[in-house]
Amino acid sequence: MTITEMTVKVNIMLSDGARLGAEAPNLSVACKKIVRKLNLMQFTKFDKKRDYMDKTSERIFVIFGQEIIYNNAYEFLKELERIGYIKRMEVSRHAKDII
Repeated sequence: MTITEMTVKVNIMLSDGARLGAEAPNLSVACKKIVRKLNLMQFTKFDKKRDYMDKTSERIFVIFGQEIIYNNAYEFLKELERIGYIKRMEVSRHAKDII
């Protein structure tokens, strides 16, 4: 008997060419992992993902005059893609045999 587990992979390429990826049981968790990695790349790090997203949103508005609207990590990443910070975002689903 084989047991198969579905996972979601999210890969992004930033405007500077940097690439980040995450794999998780669902899209929400994978996107949260990507946001956590983006936070770790910054000079100023925040303890909570929400704080990072809020402060990044404020900076984008001040610097570029563009408002980004989001309710979760996936929407935040899609907004970063819309304004060009994320050059490409790919989401794929994979089946993985665990037994």
